[in-house]
Amino acid sequence: MSHHRVSNGVNALLAVASFMLPLAACGAAPESAASAGKAGSGYPIGAVFSEARDTCANLSSNKAVFDNASKAGWKLAEISESSPIAPLVARIDAMNAPPGTTLVGVPPMRKIVAGEELFLLISELRVGDEQVVGCRILDPAEERVIEEAELVSLVGRNPTQRHENIVESAISWLPGLKPGHARFEFLDVPDTDVAKQHLGISGLGFVATESRPLSNI
Repeated sequence: MSHHRVSNGVNALLAVASFMLPLAACGAAPESAASAGKAGSGYPIGAVFSEARDTCANLSSNKAVFDNASKAGWKLAEISESSPIAPLVARIDAMNAPPGTTLVGVPPMRKIVAGEELFLLISELRVGDEQVVGCRILDPAEERVIEEAELVSLVGRNPTQRHENIVESAISWLPGLKPGHARFEFLDVPDTDVAKQHLGISGLGFVATESRPLSNI
């Protein structure tokens, strides 16, 4: 399975908004990393996709995402040392926003969907007159492989981009699933030493982002 994403200019900020860590400098992946992970079956991809689509429907602000998620049963996550996303949260907390930008986050949220423990990370990035809102739903440590054909069936159209680096692979739809959304992505972070070094976690995730001029808010 091969997934892809492009990051330059404002897209580099979208990369920050995906896992909220800059990965553009990670370089290209070796060919063998394309399908890293343990093959399996039975992952409830339909339920997780629907949760991502509905929870991330309104990206007008981080507050809008938070309010929508709260109504859908997401709760604030207790991040202890044993939490699956604790290493990622620690990296986010230590991260400085790029010069000239303001990154406004929301405490992580948690929900059980079809037996899977999912985490929701919300961010709002402001760069000059541009606002980028990111909504990402993560399933840490999940290693089952999701075939691209399953994702195409759920989204209803072929992907626009595929990207792979030494940390993660991604498949992207531009524009995203909802009117005004810049993109929608499926991320696959294999359980490798490189991924743990950069992100602290492995697993699967969906990301929705929207970019708009602040003057339109």
